[in-house]
Amino acid sequence: VDKTRKQETEISILKEQVKPVSKKILKILEKRIYKPRENEFNFGEIKNTDVYEQVIVPERDKLFRIDIKIATFARKNNCNLTFSLKNFKNNIVHAESHHSSEFKDNSFFPIVFQPIDNSQNEKFYLQISSPDGDYNNALSVYCMSTKNKKYFLKFNNEEKNCKLVL
Repeated sequence: VDKTRKQETEISILKEQVKPVSKKILKILEKRIYKPRENEFNFGEIKNTDVYEQVIVPERDKLFRIDIKIATFARKNNCNLTFSLKNFKNNIVHAESHHSSEFKDNSFFPIVFQPIDNSQNEKFYLQISSPDGDYNNALSVYCMSTKNKKYFLKFNNEEKNCKLVL
């Protein structure tokens, strides 16, 4: 009985210590998830004929994660979104696919992979497609306006004056 009471006390103390940290993390995440920037917009439904491509140049070495803002249009979709990361030689270094049920509307989604050595200042291409996306059953990515042609989003091989919100 004493051992159980001691464990309960320790758990209670740990919970109190974790609360402030959790609240801080939640506040940071809420800002990132729910506060859109002025010039953010969703680019429209990603249909099965569409391919989006964004140039990414990491500022640090060992690239291992890319967070991308996704829209579900506040509806239940039944489709998949495929992400492919290619290096400057056009070789796929990472690819993954996720069902639409895994995405939260207007929120960032993490693409996590093994750290890539010597990635700092190297050019990568993030490709996004949806093999089964269709009208009223598709997701979207968030974009923001840019004048820097170096980072223009390519939509079906056509450059747009925007870039993905990452």
